[in-house]
Amino acid sequence: MSEETTKLLLLEILGNIKIRDAIVNVSGTADKLTFTNQAGKDVSFDLQNLDVDKLIKDISEDCKSYTKEGLQKLKEGLEKYIADLKSNSQKSLEKTAALLTSNVNSLKKSCEDKINQVSVKSEKNFIEGKTFTEKKVEESIKNFTVKIEKVSSDIDLLQKNKTQFKEEQKNLKEVLDELKSSDVVQNVRVNKNFLFVKKNDKEKKYVLPSSSSYVSGGAPEFFYTNTQKMEKKVGGIPAGTTFQKASLESLWSMLLYGEDDPYFSSFVIDFKPEYEVGEPISGVKTAYWGITNTKLLEASSISLKYETGNVVIADNLDNSGSYSFTTPDIVFYEYKKVDFGIYGTTTTENVFSDFFSFYYKHRIYAGNSELQILTQEALKQLQLTDLTDTIDGKYPIAERENSYKWICYPAIFGHRENFRDTDTDIDIEMSDPINILVTNQFGLQINYLCYRTFYKLASALEIEVSQ
Repeated sequence: MSEETTKLLLLEILGNIKIRDAIVNVSGTADKLTFTNQAGKDVSFDLQNLDVDKLIKDISEDCKSYTKEGLQKLKEGLEKYIADLKSNSQKSLEKTAALLTSNVNSLKKSCEDKINQVSVKSEKNFIEGKTFTEKKVEESIKNFTVKIEKVSSDIDLLQKNKTQFKEEQKNLKEVLDELKSSDVVQNVRVNKNFLFVKKNDKEKKYVLPSSSSYVSGGAPEFFYTNTQKMEKKVGGIPAGTTFQKASLESLWSMLLYGEDDPYFSSFVIDFKPEYEVGEPISGVKTAYWGITNTKLLEASSISLKYETGNVVIADNLDNSGSYSFTTPDIVFYEYKKVDFGIYGTTTTENVFSDFFSFYYKHRIYAGNSELQILTQEALKQLQLTDLTDTIDGKYPIAERENSYKWICYPAIFGHRENFRDTDTDIDIEMSDPINILVTNQFGLQINYLCYRTFYKLASALEIEVSQ
């Protein structure tokens, strides 16, 4: 099992631990575990530094008549117990338990021998407290025995939890191996402490860790952060993944189902698709968006940006689906693609985005006119007008008696040589272009090239223009 998989499993196992308040973070080294609760308080347990001398001192105060040799023997036994505990050896634990049992029995016998040697002193000596009474010695033995039994109980619980933890690790590893080796997983469900995986119409049951095996309490909300990239693919989590406040739900979804990252399924802003050059834009606009696969979406991670002007409009937005804003002042005097972007972040620190665009374009004119030399006013009265970024294309001009067919467009598009009747595929003879300075409705002056048919043509005609 990889290091990253082990981390995920430990998080699931430790996810239900509760000390005083709900745990929000767990960190650990080889010697110590540290739990951080919602109040920001750290609680640590250090097995490497148990104070044996203090423990022996407490014991000696309860039974002062115990021999120095006996205390030394007990101290050595406890020190050996701690050393064996650090080695996590089953054999050492069993030997330590037996040694402690032997020490307890030896201590009881020694104290009982002392009791048999106690003689009732004079009332004066008794009042001065120079010796223990039989009752006091019995009470001391009883208290000390309780302490030793508590140590023995802790050893048993530790051993039981250690065995159970190893068994649960084994079961979870089987789950992962099963999922990684499977071609088709039809269904995965959890019922209490059991995980059921259905594959090839057969369902198999696995045992999941139980919080009651370790520490009783509720299940706090838990998040996992790790900026180190995964070296290998594990389950549905690809190599290279990092984690930023990922919930256990999202982690298991990725691991078991290969959950896809969220993406924007739609993004629009209520601008017009096209604006005429020189037309100013201002006021309040509303952005609308939709996101698919929201399980791995980081909360409050949506941001909007006016890409063309490199202006951040808003950030730290919730996934509400819409946001109204005052647009920056926008105006362009030539063809321009105007871009707005929307961004989101996944719980694995991946940024996803989408873009909305509209265009500034020039206006062209085509139609019938009896005039041999066209004026600006007559140009604007031509029947066909449109916003475009090129003059190349087809232009249907209606039937009209005693009229020329005119095509006018901004000189920035360049001269054209080919004008063809699309119905007969015959070239149409056109006069040399004339230049007309046109002021559009937004006050922008633009130089136009205007071509007309060499002769008056009354019939309807579709003219195709090309270079």
